Amino acid sequence: MGVPIYMRIQQFILDKIKSGEWAPGATIPTEAELGRQFGCSRVTVAMALRELVKDGAIYRIQGKGSFVSAPKAKKEFYTKSSLSEMATTVDDLSIPGEHKSLGVAVEEPSPEVASVLRLREGQRVVVIDRVKYVDGAPFCAEQLFLPELIFAPVVEEQLGELTFAELARRCDVTPGKTFVSSQPVICDERVALMMGVDAGTPILRFCFEIDDVQGHPIACEFAFVEGKQERKPL
Repeated sequence: MGVPIYMRIQQFILDKIKSGEWAPGATIPTEAELGRQFGCSRVTVAMALRELVKDGAIYRIQGKGSFVSAPKAKKEFYTKSSLSEMATTVDDLSIPGEHKSLGVAVEEPSPEVASVLRLREGQRVVVIDRVKYVDGAPFCAEQLFLPELIFAPVVEEQLGELTFAELARRCDVTPGKTFVSSQPVICDERVALMMGVDAGTPILRFCFEIDDVQGHPIACEFAFVEGKQERKPL
């Protein structure tokens, strides 16, 4: 059996980095360019890049592209970064607060979301936009992406008012592990309206990838917070 295309893309990028041809901070070819080079879809490319981000080989800035990471010499911390220390499910976000639903829609997923949820072409997601308030003030904006095929039974309900655990229960889905990652991104217009900031503002995005007990992806949530990057001594 041949090597999967996404693994070939990863190896191609890693070879460029290890050889020194692509130095720290160098721009990685776009998803479209890599897709043409390897004869594959953007979803496949997004899958390859997502794994490299998890491994720390590259980092991504929304709206600008992917870049080679610098060697890790010290830990980095962000203000409001307590989200990264939270428990293993979206509903375990331990900061007390309330959610306000801003809208629910059924949409075509972005290549990144399609890759996380392992969706085939043409499969759609239910998107729930909401804001979390702490002590009466907006704390973070959230976008929850649910595969339409799994969560179709509850699409007509008041999804924005239900916890993810309740949504999963009503669809006979048992959540398992959740994987959390974070990266700086450029705020797009949709998220800017949710957060009350200008589009193009640098923000921090946490990504929660939620699997069921069999290890199949069942949800993806982005949580966006403002905050300046801080470095602290070890």
